[in-house]
Amino acid sequence: MRRETSERDSAALQRAFAEIVDDSAAPPMPSVTDAAVVGGRRIRRRRAVASAGSALAVAALAVTVAVGLPGPGGSEGRPGPAAPPSAPPTSAAPTPPSEVVPSEVPTPARSGERSGAPGVPPTESAPSSPGFR
Repeated sequence: MRRETSERDSAALQRAFAEIVDDSAAPPMPSVTDAAVVGGRRIRRRRAVASAGSALAVAALAVTVAVGLPGPGGSEGRPGPAAPPSAPPTSAAPTPPSEVVPSEVPTPARSGERSGAPGVPPTESAPSSPGFR
């Protein structure tokens, strides 16, 4: 009897599994391909927007730097007045040489010459014998 019960239970269990497996009311599975295509489009759209934004930022930075740099002859970025064309000198008389003003800084002597400037040692040493001074 026990065997009959177990066979009946096993047959009932098989029927229950068959109903579950053969049930056509199961929810439809979404297509993996469609999801991949939609995800790829979203990624391409994000990359296009990011690259356009980056290009716009670089262009704005370049314009800002170009406007902020000083132009030729001016510190405000505006061009200065044009330099007048060079013309020949108007006076034919030569200019006299400027007066040489001696400085108080001693100049070192050339080799073979004695320096008379204070604070500059002579280039050649004098003999150190006592009677030669």
